[in-house]
Amino acid sequence: MQAATCTGWSSTTTPPPTIRVLRVSTGVVETVDFKTYVKVVMPAEWPLTWSQEVLRAGAVAIKQYAWYYAMTWRGGTATGGCYDVRDDSNDQIYSPETRTPAASHIQAVESTWSESITKNGSFVFTGYRPGTNVACGTDAHTLGGNYLMQRSAWNCAIDGKTGEQILEIYYGPGLVIQGAPPLPTTYAPATYHALSPTRVLDTRNGNGLSGKLVANTPATFQVTGRGGIPSNATAVTGNVTVVNSTYSWAVYLGPDPVAYPSTSTINFKTGEVAGNGLTVALGSGGTLSATFVSSASKTTDLVFDVSGYFTPDTSGATYHPMTPIRLLDSRSGNGLSAKLVANTPATFQITGRGGVPAGATAVTGNVTVVNSTYSWAAYLGPLPIANPATSTINFKAGEVKGNSLTVALSGTGSLSATFMSTSGNTTDLVFDVTGYYTADATGTRYVPLTPARLLDTRVGNGLTGTFGANAPQTFQVSGRGGIPTTATGVTGNVTVVNETYSWAVFVGPVATVSPGTSTINFVKGDVKGNGLTVALGSGGTLSATYMSSAGNTTDLVLDVTGYYVP
Repeated sequence: MQAATCTGWSSTTTPPPTIRVLRVSTGVVETVDFKTYVKVVMPAEWPLTWSQEVLRAGAVAIKQYAWYYAMTWRGGTATGGCYDVRDDSNDQIYSPETRTPAASHIQAVESTWSESITKNGSFVFTGYRPGTNVACGTDAHTLGGNYLMQRSAWNCAIDGKTGEQILEIYYGPGLVIQGAPPLPTTYAPATYHALSPTRVLDTRNGNGLSGKLVANTPATFQVTGRGGIPSNATAVTGNVTVVNSTYSWAVYLGPDPVAYPSTSTINFKTGEVAGNGLTVALGSGGTLSATFVSSASKTTDLVFDVSGYFTPDTSGATYHPMTPIRLLDSRSGNGLSAKLVANTPATFQITGRGGVPAGATAVTGNVTVVNSTYSWAAYLGPLPIANPATSTINFKAGEVKGNSLTVALSGTGSLSATFMSTSGNTTDLVFDVTGYYTADATGTRYVPLTPARLLDTRVGNGLTGTFGANAPQTFQVSGRGGIPTTATGVTGNVTVVNETYSWAVFVGPVATVSPGTSTINFVKGDVKGNGLTVALGSGGTLSATYMSSAGNTTDLVLDVTGYYVP
């Protein structure tokens, strides 16, 4: 009698609003909000430290499994009535009393909530099993093609596969993912055109966007057709700055609007004025999209200054990656013989030094502020400007802080720096060059990518285990995340997490115990990122060194945004 009155959910495109869960220990059937159910199941079935892309695949598998049984309900119990799933390992472990989803779980569920999958026209049953630590996809279809093997799927994510690609490997062929995000855009090799920095976004005054960013809500703004950037530009270089944030976390900048991105562009604390250099692909129509990754309803302002652009032709400059070299350190008289004085431009030579030839038109590198007597910003550009309209790096008094940049050189191969502050204040400045552009075809061309995470020591992506102080580690870059074996350099963002002591990290083509340059400086407890443009080593690898006192450790994350090829 009870079973005869049970009904199931019927839609294969819209998930059920609720699900009936049999609490096995009590025999009670609870009606639970469906999205809440999926989020609570996530920590019981998928480790929170695993790569975001395998968690995204897992979120779809959990949701689809439960959805399948909401359509093919199990029947009733003598006391509890109709139910769809049990709360134990016979189905999926649902224990809100003891399990709380982490931010990574929630992000995985939210970013895939629009997705459902069919196979050869039928709604898919998505089983999954732990499996063993074998290569990506090696044990796919061993249980008939309806089971995802979690451990090898993790290796798929480490190899650079997206959540959607992982689902295809284990539940395909013949799989159709409804509501999936668009496939990453394929970009042609491009050459570079340097610009004097120009501001194309400032939400504080309605430039580019008319209001603040709201947490987890992508905002898209036009880049091409403004500030001298042509309609055929496929990527830009520049500096993004966060201002007036009401809460901490991160901002993502990329070619597509993504509510819950799996990579980040800049990390910051509440209220911090933080900037980061970047090279980023443009989306369809020459736009960029920004997402403030934070808790609901939080807001931030965002500023973006463009320093150059790439076009998919041979009309621009080509790039020559280098082993990083220090061409300015005002502390030791390298490049400049004295500190910078507020609002007084100081010019120093780049070409003809450290392997940068006389014909170079622009350079990539990392600028670091040291010993500043007051806060505010520094500007680096091709011309001496006492009151610049854009900034390269923002900082507090006494802070040791770095930022990456790609910057045009003057006609004589020099750069000029201005300490933007109140009269009488001073600062030291350091500049490490990682490569240069020439207005010919002797260098390499750039291929933008949708950002991909190729290193995360927290989850064993790229390397297993933390970095020990002064002990270089080398990890593979080419052949992963869409980067070919012919790549000679990459652009991206490096982030330091869980460091046990302050100082710096170096990333470069060669393993170096005591580097003469740095990629990112930080204070103990920071979650801090910095952009980079860096040459790859032999075999398409990168090496990183945590520069600190003996015995300290740190985790390191690297998101790649593009690569250079001959």
